Amino acid sequence: MRPAARRLDRALVVLPSVTLGGTEQQTAVLARAMAEARLEVTLAMEPALRPDFAALPGAASELRSVTGPFGWQAGATAADNIAAQAAALAPLLQGLRPDLVILPLPWPGHGFGLLQALAAAGQRTLVIQHLAPQIADPVPEAAAPVLATLAAAPIRWAAVSAPVAARAAAFFGLPPAAVAVVPN
Repeated sequence: MRPAARRLDRALVVLPSVTLGGTEQQTAVLARAMAEARLEVTLAMEPALRPDFAALPGAASELRSVTGPFGWQAGATAADNIAAQAAALAPLLQGLRPDLVILPLPWPGHGFGLLQALAAAGQRTLVIQHLAPQIADPVPEAAAPVLATLAAAPIRWAAVSAPVAARAAAFFGLPPAAVAVVPN
């Protein structure tokens, strides 16, 4: 028996990005569509990303946005990135109490701290995997505890193509069928 569907009123979209690319452009269109469907949408992103994101075609500059250290910083260690992302997202989840969080990942490992906070909060989440390398990057040792929590978390997975779905499933240790394919 399936659980009763819950109404979606508030969505939080968290970008672990530090630059703009295809993931962010597609996220702008998605956020705009959700707002047009009368969802209250909040975008969480790096402070430096906000002006450029708001200028993207299809982006709704009138959407509520918050900034913080949500991005995966190339110069930081995995442990530092995980700690910073988790520390930034946890209070935001408590304050906003979203019905759904959407986590667009431009690269598989760039959201480990966000995933940690989402799993710890039991937050209903849709992860959208945009890219994944043909030869899997190794999972950082600091991320092993995060991976261990994902199976029990209310997280659903999607990818923009079948190859990306297969590589993302392998990277996160998910069964191949756990990542739905939703073409761009």
